[in-house]
Amino acid sequence: MISICIPIYNFNVVNLVNELVRQGKTLNKESEIILIDDCSSTKFRQINELVCKKVKYISLNKNIG
Repeated sequence: MISICIPIYNFNVVNLVNELVRQGKTLNKESEIILIDDCSSTKFRQINELVCKKVKYISLNKNIG
């Protein structure tokens, strides 16, 4: 299995996640994508939650840097 962990803070990762999902399908390997949101603003959380069906999304309540 391939695991990809992406820490994010106030960044739109939708295009990145979509591309990684597409590439994962072409490899025919089991894979997972884990997003760890380091207490982004509400705007970015709402945008990034759009890809939650494709990935595991962890949202932290406090910025840990």
